[in-house]
Amino acid sequence: MRSNSKYLLLLVWLAFTLTIAMPVQILGDLAKLSTKAALQGVCGTLSTSQIESMVIPNVDVEKSAPTVCRFVIANPKAFWEKTMIAKSYGVDFSMLDPSMPLTDLAALLPVIYVADVHQEYGTLGYMLNKASGKSMNDLKPELKSFRDRPVYFGGVQNRGSSFTMLHRKQSFPDNRVLRYLPGEPSFRLFFSPDLAMANELCLTKDAKPNEFRFFQWATVWLPKQLDLEYEQKMWLTIKAPADVIFEDESPTRPLWRRLVASLPPSRLGGGGSNT
Repeated sequence: MRSNSKYLLLLVWLAFTLTIAMPVQILGDLAKLSTKAALQGVCGTLSTSQIESMVIPNVDVEKSAPTVCRFVIANPKAFWEKTMIAKSYGVDFSMLDPSMPLTDLAALLPVIYVADVHQEYGTLGYMLNKASGKSMNDLKPELKSFRDRPVYFGGVQNRGSSFTMLHRKQSFPDNRVLRYLPGEPSFRLFFSPDLAMANELCLTKDAKPNEFRFFQWATVWLPKQLDLEYEQKMWLTIKAPADVIFEDESPTRPLWRRLVASLPPSRLGGGGSNT
C-alpha cells in the first residue's frame, strides 16, 4: 500500500513537471511569439498516429508572391497584429477569448486556393475551409448524387459568382478552364454550370461525388492587393497537390493544421518577402 502511494506521488510529480516544461499556449501568447513559433504553436504537437493520417505529401513553402495553382494560408502572427485585415477574412479576434488554446485557432485561419489572376480585375480564390453549414441537399435536392456534399463559402464577403462547381473532368460539357501554370497540367481545374450533367456522370459511375467541390461566392482581391498583403506577411505561399482542393474540412483535422504539419521542418518560417 505504501509503495502504491509512492508510485502515485511519482506520477503526479511527473505530470506536474511536464506541465511546467510544456505550458499550454493560449491565444494571448501570440503577442510575444515569433512568426515561426506562432505557426508551430497553432499547429500544435502531433502524435505519430496523427502525423500518419494528417500529413499531405509534396507540400512546401514558396518564397515568392502567390500566383495561380498555389495556396495561401494565413500567418497567425500577422493576423493577430492586423486585426482589421483578419476580420475581412472571417477571423474576428475581438470575439475570441484570449485564454483560448492556441491550437483552436487552426480551425479558424483561412486556406485559400488561388485560381486566377487578371491584371485589370484582380485575383480570384476559393476558401477551402469555411463550411457554409449547408449541403447540396439544401440547395439542389433533385441532384441525388450530391445530396451529402457540403457547400463551402469560397469567400466571406459575397463576391464573385454566387455559386461555383469546381472539378477536374477535362471532357465535361461546357467546361470553363481556370488559369493554370505552364508545365503543371495536373493542376488544370474547370468550373461548369451544368450540375445536371455532373449528377448524371456520378449516377453512371463515370465520376465520383467527391470529385466535385461546391462554393458559394469566392475570394476576390483587387489588383495588387494580394501582393501587398503578402508583403505585409499576412500569407504564406504554399505549393501542394491539387487533391487538397477536394478534401473536405474536418473539425478534428483542420486543413490549415494539416498543411503546416506537412511542411518540411527546415521551411517552417514566416510569410512575406523575408521568409
